[in-house]
Amino acid sequence: TQESISPYDYSISGTTYLNQQYTETASNISASTYSFINLPAGQYTISVVDANGVSKSTSKEIFGPESPLTMTS
Repeated sequence: TQESISPYDYSISGTTYLNQQYTETASNISASTYSFINLPAGQYTISVVDANGVSKSTSKEIFGPESPLTMTS
């Protein structure tokens, strides 16, 4: 089998809890891990493609906080 080789292209796409389409891509990344931050709650598919063109994908659901956020003055 062939090992994965950097650089990598990471992408995430899906539908937020507000039923809006969301897509973000990070290209030409040398690290074998990447973090997408500040994602709204929703259902997403995350994909990575290495320099050989080999790809892997997975689907994940991101949930909001367990209790409502509150603010006091």
